[in-house]
Amino acid sequence: MPGGKTSKGRAVLPLRVKLVRDSIFEKFQRYMTVKAQAKPSFDDLTRPTPVDCGVERVTATFIGRVDGVSKEIHAAHQKRSGNSNPDFKGFGQMGSFDAQLVVQSLEDVLAVDVFGREKP
Repeated sequence: MPGGKTSKGRAVLPLRVKLVRDSIFEKFQRYMTVKAQAKPSFDDLTRPTPVDCGVERVTATFIGRVDGVSKEIHAAHQKRSGNSNPDFKGFGQMGSFDAQLVVQSLEDVLAVDVFGREKP
């Protein structure tokens, strides 16, 4: 469960995070969709690459927080074998992961084609 405990053992809820769906987020989403479609880019390096094709790499700075399981749960997860049943005490599918990224916003979104040309 996200959050922590005070020195007296009382639960502390995590700060609420709301995703900012601004133009930067939309730009990232658009580039990731184009990358998934895997359309080729133009081989002619004198022509700019179109917005809707040829995304080789997308990078961005993610702003948010990382939630993690307790040290005890992490230690127990490290001792499990690969074929043991999940304990549902982590994050993600069946609690299989010891941490999760809670994204609030994105910055510095950049996409480039296979030739290293920046996308508009």
